[in-house]
Amino acid sequence: MNTDAQGRWVHPEALIGRVELGPGVVVQRGAVLEDGCIVGAHVVIEAGTVLRAGVRVFPGAVLGRPPVATPAASRPLAAELPPLEVGPGSIIGAHAVLYRGVRLESEVMIGDLASIREECVIGTVSLVARSVTINYHTVVGAHCKIMDLTHLTGNMTLEDEVFVSALVSSANDNQMWQGEYVEGRVIGPVLRRGCSIGLGAVLLPGVEIGQRAVVGAGSVVTRNVPAGRRVMGVPARDAGPAV
Repeated sequence: MNTDAQGRWVHPEALIGRVELGPGVVVQRGAVLEDGCIVGAHVVIEAGTVLRAGVRVFPGAVLGRPPVATPAASRPLAAELPPLEVGPGSIIGAHAVLYRGVRLESEVMIGDLASIREECVIGTVSLVARSVTINYHTVVGAHCKIMDLTHLTGNMTLEDEVFVSALVSSANDNQMWQGEYVEGRVIGPVLRRGCSIGLGAVLLPGVEIGQRAVVGAGSVVTRNVPAGRRVMGVPARDAGPAV
């Protein structure tokens, strides 16, 4: 590997527009960086990754990380994954890790230390805050906010305008990994348009939170929440209208 005076290495088959690259940046084969991208120090951009115009990446991020597995992993990896694509005007925080097969739409913000696994989609003008983890094959709609230290499980769906507070956790498997991975059985929660999840809530596998519903802080949701209702407690129970 031949580097320049600032320790940067760009594969000759990468397509680089008018961009700024910090020291120690690595750009692998087939990556595309459109005009106006600003890439901080020691960022790794894996093969085929696409950064659309005006993307800013803060130091230490890893973009397009390929997933790998050992026998400890129950879910088989997809044989082929498309490259990571980061939409125009998006911001990627320091030391964030975005896997191959992820797609960010326009003007998405990813916070420092966030991790987003393969086959996820993040909708336009959505926020994924600091140290959030999003597991495989999860879809986040447009204008959503996912706050610090939250975990979104695999096979989960968030429609547009959903708010998820800090320290929320979610699950997708009532067998707790005691059996083989079976597609169609391992299902995360569904959060319908405009619902809000309070600080530290726990969402169990397969529950549906209805449109504009509210889950109170610290609640454990074990059953579906109807649209426009507010639930609280352990287990969460109906506490009246959401507004």
